[in-house]
Amino acid sequence: MIVRALALIVAILTAGCASKPPPLFPPLVFESEAPFVMVLTPEADVGFVEVSGERQRIDLWSRAAEAHLGAAAEAALLERGFQAAAQDQRGLDAFRADALRALDAMPAEVDEIAWSVAPPAGDAPADYALVLTAAADVNSSGHRVMEGVVNAFFGVVVPPAAGAGATRAALIDLKTGAPVWYADHERADARDPDDARAIVRRLFKTFPDLDD
Repeated sequence: MIVRALALIVAILTAGCASKPPPLFPPLVFESEAPFVMVLTPEADVGFVEVSGERQRIDLWSRAAEAHLGAAAEAALLERGFQAAAQDQRGLDAFRADALRALDAMPAEVDEIAWSVAPPAGDAPADYALVLTAAADVNSSGHRVMEGVVNAFFGVVVPPAAGAGATRAALIDLKTGAPVWYADHERADARDPDDARAIVRRLFKTFPDLDD
């Protein structure tokens, strides 16, 4: 009886291990003790949703979110022992645009990373580039009330607008153009510096460590 019970436990544990999805990337081994990461200017799209459901992108909010996310990412990298900078991105415009398009095109459920981008021409200005995108909707009070009425009347939850409320980040090897790390998070409203730092902390939970 005890033997059978132990066998059942082993089978359950084995099944649980087998169902665990494989990692997106192999363990990353850094070539230097303090790799240099260029934090490319993030791309944020923060919009205001009216009672009617119409969405308007707010440039001021979006620019603030980009600045806060970039600063938070740079600080997080420095805290982990990396060299990091967000300045002097000359010559990386095409690379950044390609990387952002690749991130935006990724599905909501990611089980593999099958894209890469052309590396910058000439000598790479850093070892890696960090790219981030964020899309967030800020609902008006009237829109939130309307959602509450619909939820209460029909007993359902109105889902957020497609593509909203998501932050994505990727670390890309500047020599090859291939991503070596990726993370996403459903929280994306980074208009406040504290919120931006919280988002980056959540993203960086899986960021490779220099000691690995």
